Order: sequence, then C-alpha cells, then structure tokens
Amino acid sequence: MRIFLKCLAPYLAVIPFCVLSQNAWAAMLTYHAQCLFWSGRHLPNVLSGWNWKRLIGLSIPFACAGPLAFLLLPMMLKDITPIQWLQDYGVTRATTIPLIFYFGLIHPPLEQAHWSRLRQATPWAHFAFAGYHGLVLYDLFSWPWLLLSLAVLAGTSGLWGIIEKKSNGLCMVTLSHILADTGIAVAAISIGNPLN
Repeated sequence: MRIFLKCLAPYLAVIPFCVLSQNAWAAMLTYHAQCLFWSGRHLPNVLSGWNWKRLIGLSIPFACAGPLAFLLLPMMLKDITPIQWLQDYGVTRATTIPLIFYFGLIHPPLEQAHWSRLRQATPWAHFAFAGYHGLVLYDLFSWPWLLLSLAVLAGTSGLWGIIEKKSNGLCMVTLSHILADTGIAVAAISIGNPLN
C-alpha cells in the first residue's frame, strides 16, 4: 500500500493543480512536498556513489538532451510554444527563469530521492514515473510524440535503476537528471524566447 501511495504522489499534485486548475508552481511544490514527506530521509543518498570517470562518461549523453530537445521540440509541439503553454499554467515572464533553476537544480534530487526505492521495489514504478509526465505534457505535445516521450521516460527510469546499481549510488543518476532537465528547460524557453 505504501509503494502504491508513493507512486501516486505526482498524480495527487498534477491532477488537481495542472490538469484541473492549470497552476504549474502549485503542482510542482505539492509534488515536492510529497517527495520530502515520503522520501526526505533518502535525500542525502542523491550525493552518494561518486565516480569521476563514470560521471564524465555518463554526463555526455544526458547533456545532449538539451540540444536534442531544441532540434525536436518544434516537430513535437501542438499549435503552441512552450512559453505560451507555461503562461497558460501561470508561469509569468518574471518567474520563467526561477522556474528553470528550480526545475533544473531542485526538482531532480527530490525526484531521485523519491523514485529510487520505488524503482527497486517494483518495475511498475517506471510506468508510473512516465505516466505522470503524460498528464503534464498532453496539451503541449502531439499524440505520437507524447507516446514516444512516455516510452523514453519509462526507459530512462529503467536506465537510472541500472546506473544506480552499477555505480552503487544515486549521485550519477541525479547529475544525469540535472543535466537533462536543465538542458530541456533551456531549449524549451529558447524556442519561445520569453526575454524579448
């Protein structure tokens, strides 16, 4: 039951605050509050397992997420830019840059602390992880790209589980998540260019 409730955490934030009331900040903060409630004691683990050689090698493919997103996003989107989409969810020009920093630097460690043990407990965690992203992105991406994104996210969750086991820690997983999320966020706002 505990595993099920932990897997539900992002859904309990995304459904009321993203899907129903279109408030990105409320959804993210509610989700992260649940991550802290369920898994806050595991947060120090996101810094364990340093291995510099592997860290550098692992960084390269995840650092490519930003440039890849910059190339692919224009094809993936419905008739809306990421900036317009964010504005629809209450992210103003003034809060766009803070959102990128928060999403890129705070979100990944909290999410990894939360999902690490879930990935170890059940393979369904990969699908639960991917699924909540589908609820967030359903009105931004066209359907074929949304389904492909869900498959990539489930696969990434599985890959993170393998990396964590092989590196004996979450540090490399967390760094890869930071690189990917920051790159994707920067690419997304570059397409909409919110600073003009």
